[in-house]
Amino acid sequence: MKTRKSLALILLTSLTAGLFVVSCKKDDSTSASTAEKQEFTATVSNADAEGQVAFNEIFDNVLGVNSEVAIGGTGVFAGANPSNDGPGMNGPQGVDSADHCFTVSITHMDSTTFFPAQVVIDFGAGCIGHDGKTRRGKIITEYSKRLIMPGAVATTVFDGYYVNNVKVEGTHTITNLSTENQLKFNVTVLGQLTKENGNSSIWNSDRTTTMVEGLATPLNPSDDIFSITGSANGVVTKDAQTHEWSAEIINPLLKKFSCHWLVQGTINFKKGSQVYGSINYGNGECDDQATLSANGQTAIITLH
Repeated sequence: MKTRKSLALILLTSLTAGLFVVSCKKDDSTSASTAEKQEFTATVSNADAEGQVAFNEIFDNVLGVNSEVAIGGTGVFAGANPSNDGPGMNGPQGVDSADHCFTVSITHMDSTTFFPAQVVIDFGAGCIGHDGKTRRGKIITEYSKRLIMPGAVATTVFDGYYVNNVKVEGTHTITNLSTENQLKFNVTVLGQLTKENGNSSIWNSDRTTTMVEGLATPLNPSDDIFSITGSANGVVTKDAQTHEWSAEIINPLLKKFSCHWLVQGTINFKKGSQVYGSINYGNGECDDQATLSANGQTAIITLH
């Protein structure tokens, strides 16, 4: 099993690197069909990216609580206790000690055993994190056993939880599928994001992340490479317009520890059974560029 620093890279927050800006110039001669596909692809791919950012962060936080339930020191817990690699707990109630504006409580569901355990991360009425984001409400997770152990399951729900005034709802489930020779997590999400202006997005996802290089060098995370496969679907409502969509990773996405962005892989976006467009993350080079395609038209996008 990899060290905490390396495991943190699996955290899907960095797997898609965030939202993007599309620079696409439409031509007056573009057919309505092409224009529709371009608009659809840009809208739903952005909604997919927003969903990934929001729920990838949940993965970070669930894994980051402490080394008793997971590994500690990731997500909102990053920097709380950098040396917390081994078993055991630190701080009150076994929570890594740090100066932060949220509270963490752990409840053991069975008085005779540590697991299953329920962990509540409470951000109160407003809590500004080290990343500059303001969070409020609660993240509630039940762990079947320590999450880095094969077979472990962590299921998360939310109670009035917001990130920068975007309401996050749904169910987030992590299942450890690792073997002695392979590090692998499956993450399923049935989620919804709602913004202050009324725009909203239902985001459902089922993806598996597997380490494909680097397991033999646990003390050298710089050579770690992860492969991501799976699919997503949702409904995005923007300015009174609604788009129902699905997305499939048709070429595995690759994430290098040494690069902030995805470096390879392709996602297709569909309306019904028809592919309307795709995103291609490149040929393995580390850069912040990707290509958005729709009906033969392409645009270069910048990953944030």
